[in-house]
Amino acid sequence: MQLYHNTVPVPDTINIYEWIDIRIVGSFPMHQQIRELSAPDEKCWVNWRFVTRDGKLTKVPYMPNGQHAKSTDSSTWSTFDEALAAQDRFDGIGIFFTGKLLGIDIDHCLVNGAVSREIATIVEKARTYTEVSPSGAGLHLYLKLTEPMALEGNRSPREQGGDYECYTAGRYFTVTGQPWTMSYPLRTVAPEEALAILRLIGYPWGAETLTSTQTNPAETVLLNDEVLLEKMFSSKNGAKIEALYNGDISAFGGDESAADASLCSHLAFWTGKDASRITSLWLASPLGARSKTQDRKDYQERTVNFTLANCAETFGASSSHLVDIGQDNQIQDSQTYSLPFNVISGPELLAMSMPPVEWQIESLFAKGTLNMISAHPNQYKSWLVMRMALSVAHGSLLFNEFETTRCNVLYVNEEDNCAENKRRYRKLLQDGEQADRVFFVIESGRKIDVKWATDILQVAEARNIGFVILDSLSALHLENENESHSMQFIMDNLRILIRKGLTVLFTHHHRKGKDEENGEQSDGGMNMVRGSTAITAAVHSHITCHEKKTGGGYLVISQHKLKAAAKLKPFMLRIVEPSMEGLISFDYVGHYNDDMGAADAMGAKLMLHFREYKNEYFTRKRLAELKFATSAEDKTLRLTLKNLVDKHQLESKEYTELSDADKKLVLGKSPRSNTIVYRFAADGPIDIDVSDIF
Repeated sequence: MQLYHNTVPVPDTINIYEWIDIRIVGSFPMHQQIRELSAPDEKCWVNWRFVTRDGKLTKVPYMPNGQHAKSTDSSTWSTFDEALAAQDRFDGIGIFFTGKLLGIDIDHCLVNGAVSREIATIVEKARTYTEVSPSGAGLHLYLKLTEPMALEGNRSPREQGGDYECYTAGRYFTVTGQPWTMSYPLRTVAPEEALAILRLIGYPWGAETLTSTQTNPAETVLLNDEVLLEKMFSSKNGAKIEALYNGDISAFGGDESAADASLCSHLAFWTGKDASRITSLWLASPLGARSKTQDRKDYQERTVNFTLANCAETFGASSSHLVDIGQDNQIQDSQTYSLPFNVISGPELLAMSMPPVEWQIESLFAKGTLNMISAHPNQYKSWLVMRMALSVAHGSLLFNEFETTRCNVLYVNEEDNCAENKRRYRKLLQDGEQADRVFFVIESGRKIDVKWATDILQVAEARNIGFVILDSLSALHLENENESHSMQFIMDNLRILIRKGLTVLFTHHHRKGKDEENGEQSDGGMNMVRGSTAITAAVHSHITCHEKKTGGGYLVISQHKLKAAAKLKPFMLRIVEPSMEGLISFDYVGHYNDDMGAADAMGAKLMLHFREYKNEYFTRKRLAELKFATSAEDKTLRLTLKNLVDKHQLESKEYTELSDADKKLVLGKSPRSNTIVYRFAADGPIDIDVSDIF
């Protein structure tokens, strides 16, 4: 049986309720959703205790004062606040159904926090508040009703294979206030839509009846294209959709691809996710009339497939039969059907109790996020990410410095063959590390799209993967990296992975240029990344690496972006490669001073120059003219010269202190009297010690 759940493994040291609290409650405030099950002053709540009857545990309702509550006597019920205040004296709280609420109980469906595809589909289509039952083995779904609704046949027959119950009156549900992974905000629905949701669990098991105040459900009707477009343009956001359909892309900043995707999303909702009909209506629209849309079948398929993968609900029950749920042929406000987004109010946002950041790798990559490491070629990117894979797979310190959260790792390498991956893996495996905790996909030839993301999720589920490494991004797509919409398409498909709880890290390349010669990042790293800014905008954390050319054997790691916390200061790693053992490791050395690092690189070049002209004096202005700096006041130039003088590699004097003979050795235009001049120190050391830059 295929299971659907958050693929980050549940830690061994906490139980299912603690895991739910850590992973899920951040989506909505604790108790906020269950408060909305009733009005503040409505008496429909009770407390409950486990009581053994006939050898079985039964959940018995109580009043806060300890007396028994009765299902037939509402005077024994309490408000939510009254029940909540007394919950410490009982095993929990519960709510009686009074005709204003539909409750669906799906028992024995959770296995280690996961559910089957069938149950996941039910929860996804219901799109309402869903929580874990007190047993930890079932789910409770709640829907508020616009009108009273009576049901006959509250429990599914055993022979149907499901374990379902549903109630609107006469019973109570125990409430935990612990949302499940796929929970949504509590939703209000009309009785006819509630019935459509109940049909997902095999209802009716008997004849259902509706109260006389309820309007009859509209008939299922076949809508042709003309009627469908008319209804779509008459909906709540119809004016905007019609403008988009007619080619107005001003709302998208001129981004034609984003506009196409938006129109296809609307069409997916209204056509019941009928791919051929979406394509037909799109290509028939003024928006879809341009040659790229008409002539490129790959673009059509990619856009429609992405739309279908991200369309969670539809207007009708099938691709050709659509249900008109409003009166007088008008579409009602979406609150009585569904909102296209999970909308929360400002007070709800402020009331949220957010869990602390969970790190996959401490201070570098948060769990369940999209991340990037970028560099020029031959800067140890692949070595570093494979070392990260091993550290995470064993829950060991990365670089002997950073804590990791243990989980299995999937390493996808489309850039190097099996032999090269084997060589690196063997050299990185340290004593005590096991080779079987990292899984590899090598040279599959697959490229990133919706199907690729779905298949990666399937592999992650089968191997219990929590961390996915992609090496490299450019080897995993054929798109134009400089086109924003193309890179947005790639990033959106990677987000499919993180929405399921995976942590994703990909490697990427820097632009070619003069900085490639020395490995430094002159512009902060973000602008060095090759391709569209859509790449850097999408990631949660971005780090770069480059090898020090002066001194050798050291890498500088810089963090240029981190959403979860303050960025780390740049730090240095020592590359340890004992020749006898053939192993390689990276050891944390300490913080790296950016200014001193630049001064170190400039110092090496200056010393070569001063040794060549060791008898001549130079001013800062002259050195700037020789292209060692952009100006005489350049901060790095001033720092470098001071550093070299302090280490007695250069000597410095004011121009007035020079003899007449030495003044003739000052190259360039004669400086002012108090100008500092520099010359090679004949008796000083020549080499620059890499330890000076820590």
